Amino acid sequence: MNFFRSLSQSAFFMILSAWASINGQPDYFGERATYQLTYLSVSAVTINISVPGKASTAQGSRYHILASARTNALFSAFYNVDNRYDIYMDSATTLPVRMDKNILQKTLEQKMTITYRHRAGEAVFHGGKFTEPLRSPIAADAHNFFTMIYWLRHQTLKTGDQYTLNLDVETEPWKAVIRVTGEEKLKAAGKNWEASKIDFAFLPQREEVRRKKTDILTRRLVTSKTRLTFWIAKQDPHPFLKVEFEMSPFNVVTILTDLQY
Repeated sequence: MNFFRSLSQSAFFMILSAWASINGQPDYFGERATYQLTYLSVSAVTINISVPGKASTAQGSRYHILASARTNALFSAFYNVDNRYDIYMDSATTLPVRMDKNILQKTLEQKMTITYRHRAGEAVFHGGKFTEPLRSPIAADAHNFFTMIYWLRHQTLKTGDQYTLNLDVETEPWKAVIRVTGEEKLKAAGKNWEASKIDFAFLPQREEVRRKKTDILTRRLVTSKTRLTFWIAKQDPHPFLKVEFEMSPFNVVTILTDLQY
């Protein structure tokens, strides 16, 4: 089922694109975005993003991002995905505070909560395959998938720029190498955009292992062989417009179809 895994992997990235802002950036509270993932021009997965909440706590400001990915009727007959992610992020640092996953897909049903304790240098896992809480070390300023893309959305991107971030893939340490490789014009959500083109590479920080029966939208995504390109709008509010996940014989393409505030 590599094809359907690849569809879901590409879908995951578009889940990350439409979120709240940090210092000096517009407020994305109330933003709603919809994306369609297609293969051979056939719609396969619908992704919805919303920012339904923000709050101030004793520890600082937090944003709540709600993301979901669901295979459309035709593809559900082969490989169903109906996943929900609730992400809580520190608005000042963009680092993850907590993520709740509710996974319902052909190969896995799972509920898990991950709490990130950056000062202690650890993430605490509850649920999923763990029968009791697991404390796992994380690198300094480690992002998860969602906050990594959120962080990127709020950078001033220029062709030739390169960024390297620490990435925690649910107990696995990785480096994400992000390169801005050019600029292009795109049409998405009924609008013409100027976009920065961004390529990703992922480097394991210990021996790479093959993952089985895991959340294919997060844990199967990052590998040393992943070839992935994003297009992010240069205009405010800098949404992601398009994602291309390279696979054989045809690439999987995801595009923004609706953006509201």
